[in-house]
Formats: sequence, C-alpha cells, structure tokens
Amino acid sequence: MEFYHISNNNLTGEISPLICNASYLGSLDFSNNRLSGMIPQCPVNFIGNLEVLSLGINLFHGTLPEICTNRSLLTMMDVSRNQL
Repeated sequence: MEFYHISNNNLTGEISPLICNASYLGSLDFSNNRLSGMIPQCPVNFIGNLEVLSLGINLFHGTLPEICTNRSLLTMMDVSRNQL
C-alpha cells in the first residue's frame, strides 16, 4: 500500500483530477487544509485500491465521488467539516 499524506499544511486550491491516475494509492490524506472545489470524480478502476480517504476540514463542495460507493475497497472515509 502506498500512502500520500499531506494533512495540516494550510494548502489551498483544488485537487487535480490527475490524482485519479494514482492506482497504486492505498491511503490518501488531504485533511485539515484549505482545499476547495469539488472532489474529483475518479472512476473506481483508476483509484480502486484506495482503502483510506481523509478529506475532512477543508472547503470542498458538491457531491461525493464514485469511489465512495460500495464497489470500492474503502474501509475509512472522512469528509467531515466540508460543504458537501
């Protein structure tokens, strides 16, 4: 499992849709920043190994992405304290 954790860094802007190509990711943590925009709608087959998704305490809006459906391997997801 590969980890990409950049929490607590006061980052701004949006998450690039290119994150959808990171099929090797098992854990993604962008929590506690000032990221905004919509969470990229990645097809499950592109980011299908993702088990942990932590996006809490940001400024995201819109709808939850497809990877949050029961077809994914997600075991933990935190999208709290956003504008979803």
